[in-house]
Amino acid sequence: MANRADEKEQDDLYSKNLAFLHEPLQRRIRQIEPEEVRRRVEIVRTREGHPVCRYKRAGTTVRINSTDPVGQAEAWGDQIPLEEIGALFVYGCGFGYPLLEIAKRKPPETVVLLFEPDIYLFIAMLRHFDLEPLFRTQKFAFFVGSYEDFAQEFERLLSTDVFHGCTAPSIAFAPGSRPFKKECLHIHERVFEFFMLQLEKLGNDHYDSLLGFHHIVDNLDEVLKNPYLSCIKDQFKNVPAFIVANGPSLDKAIAELRKAKGKGLILCSESAITPLVKNQIVPDAVFVSERSERSFRRHFDNKRYPEELALIGLAVIDPRIFPAFAGPKIPVFRDSESNSTFFNQIVGDGSALFGGKSSAHFAFEAALYMGADPIVLVGQDLAYGPDGSTHSKQSVYAEAAQKDVVQKLQSLPAVYVESNDGRLIRSNLIWHQFKIMFEEMIARNPQTTVINTTEAGAAIKGTRRGKLASVIETHCASPLPRRLHEVINDNRKALDMKDRNRKRERLRAELEKYRAIYHALGLWTERRKRACERLLDRCETADAGIERELREAYESNLRDFIRFLSPHMHILYFQQVIMAGFYKMNVLGPPGAPWKWSKLFLVHHELFDHLTVVCQSLVRNIGIAIGKLSSGGS
Repeated sequence: MANRADEKEQDDLYSKNLAFLHEPLQRRIRQIEPEEVRRRVEIVRTREGHPVCRYKRAGTTVRINSTDPVGQAEAWGDQIPLEEIGALFVYGCGFGYPLLEIAKRKPPETVVLLFEPDIYLFIAMLRHFDLEPLFRTQKFAFFVGSYEDFAQEFERLLSTDVFHGCTAPSIAFAPGSRPFKKECLHIHERVFEFFMLQLEKLGNDHYDSLLGFHHIVDNLDEVLKNPYLSCIKDQFKNVPAFIVANGPSLDKAIAELRKAKGKGLILCSESAITPLVKNQIVPDAVFVSERSERSFRRHFDNKRYPEELALIGLAVIDPRIFPAFAGPKIPVFRDSESNSTFFNQIVGDGSALFGGKSSAHFAFEAALYMGADPIVLVGQDLAYGPDGSTHSKQSVYAEAAQKDVVQKLQSLPAVYVESNDGRLIRSNLIWHQFKIMFEEMIARNPQTTVINTTEAGAAIKGTRRGKLASVIETHCASPLPRRLHEVINDNRKALDMKDRNRKRERLRAELEKYRAIYHALGLWTERRKRACERLLDRCETADAGIERELREAYESNLRDFIRFLSPHMHILYFQQVIMAGFYKMNVLGPPGAPWKWSKLFLVHHELFDHLTVVCQSLVRNIGIAIGKLSSGGS
């Protein structure tokens, strides 16, 4: 048993360590009763005086450390080539010793993310090890508990520049993590699911990004002559909203869904519009997020929809869709894309949505924005039907012309997920990512009840399960206080078109400014590319002072690359090449070894070259957009 002097020393160490942790983790730690930590964690001393940990769990006691914890950590560290690692993800704290070993060995540039699933073990570690040297490096980040406990802090960190240094991480499980294997693997799975979502946000390629840019310019008249998204903010508070997707189960749900018409908002994904209209259900709004011409060809070309049906579409959709649509319209800017943000600041009013990865995500987010509660998912299978079907049999995907789309989906590698009725059902990676995104969106909005009525579809965490008939009976007792198309039409009548047209002129001026900026940047990146060529020559010399010169140039280049991700830039066009360049650097690992310098500066040379090409492309395409605006219309 520790004496009072020992306890005072441990209390002081704990307080000092705690002060370095981020505030949400501090708050969770302070909620833990010290007595509960002592009940679960037993600390004994070795002959040399080193504290070692025994953890009591499920009626048994397991050792976190061996009787030689220092030697155990050293042997573990010998297996990790830290000099080659730019980012290390460690699962389990190993009661401190592995972390101290990493700090002793790692290069200064290496980032370490620690994931400790047990908060009691982590608190015990804070009382026995001085972690200040680790905290002072600002290269260690600590995430404690289940993934759900620290998700916001982790996702916030990886939404910063840190993400670019973590694109080729190495993985290590600390000694003593075996008793928490299940929890560690769950964290690992969720961490890399988020990585995939972050990568998805980078967009497809430069052409796709430019396509979105030109579509916004071509849709500018529709943006200016229609209400902004803000006109529907909180307009349907506590009104039930039915988010209708085009899964196989929609065919069974349509008969019941008809009973919700006029008593709840019916918001459908673009591909669900055909089955609904075929069954005399006119939804309140159809949501369109796809920018390719396929959306126009499948759902809007030579189609005539009732004028009470509203179209809510991202501003990047095919520019033929808005003019082809008879009903009220709202073009929507994305809130997480630099392209949309740029246009929104000039010709919008700041209202925007994330938009998700599918039009069903988009509709769900819009329902939240309108204040709807509960939000009811219909036809959101995110899995194959019992017969292998991918969509409603009444949708355009049942047509022969769409056979290749269906076959492609059916040929994707299988992912098995839990269904709402407790079975394992077949899905694919695309739908699984959609499911994860729904779960993320639901978790961020705990104040709203979300009901999943897709009985045979994939279970979506955070939703309540319910039968569509009973949900409609419970929540659709009275008519809607107002119809969505009426809200949009009334706001359109009140538009100040003189003010809207002044925004067009401001946009043209801003584009002129950025064309000049990217012209100058293109010349600058060309000069930096030539500087890299000189550095490559210097790498071949045996000059004693070359190491310092190369390191300073290397660090200067890194800062310059990150500047292209400034919010003042159109990040969308640069983030893909920046990510590719950082990945190549991360694979090489931290600089230091003489052989690495030439390889690293070759990557820098290539990256500056790609940035030059992007700048030249932007100058040309911004010029095309200015021409459209100057000719009197888009």
